[in-house]
Amino acid sequence: MFADIKLLVKRVIPQNAHHFIRWCMDSDYRAASQRERFRKVTLAVYDLTGGRVLRGPFQGLQYVRSDLICGACKLLGTYERELSGAIERIIAKGFATVINIGAGEGYYSVGLAMRMPGTRVVCYELQDHCQDYIRRMAEINGVGERVEIHGYCDPSCLAERLAAAEEPIAVICDVEGCEYELLDPVSMPRL
Repeated sequence: MFADIKLLVKRVIPQNAHHFIRWCMDSDYRAASQRERFRKVTLAVYDLTGGRVLRGPFQGLQYVRSDLICGACKLLGTYERELSGAIERIIAKGFATVINIGAGEGYYSVGLAMRMPGTRVVCYELQDHCQDYIRRMAEINGVGERVEIHGYCDPSCLAERLAAAEEPIAVICDVEGCEYELLDPVSMPRL
């Protein structure tokens, strides 16, 4: 019976209306549709820019064409534009070590390694496919030997890394709300 109803709906309702109704009623379908549109826009911008960041602190940074979505705003150089001044100050300071926790696909990690030739960049990223992307992007940008990639980072891991790292050290952290637990200056006075 249910199969007959589905067949009737497919015959009676035009395909565009069928997608619209499903989009209105199914949040998973809506999210998947939005991700697909975002992916297509990003790949179109990638093709138009040759995969290079056009503006901002990481202008010239080369991305790898992949299904991993880096975002058109990163390629256009508008991603987190409000942080550009802070990024330029980090670059000007000339830190010996940058620790990037929650490195994503490597926008900041590889970008900073590219702009800071004497700096060692240590990345922490949980997702394996993002770690692979960072590795590939670091290689095509000629900074692979100065970019270290690790998975999980907790306070003890960060404390060990801070103790072993060459100073001065910059820590960049974007871990979706876990910053309070990870960057506790009471338990980690070195911060």
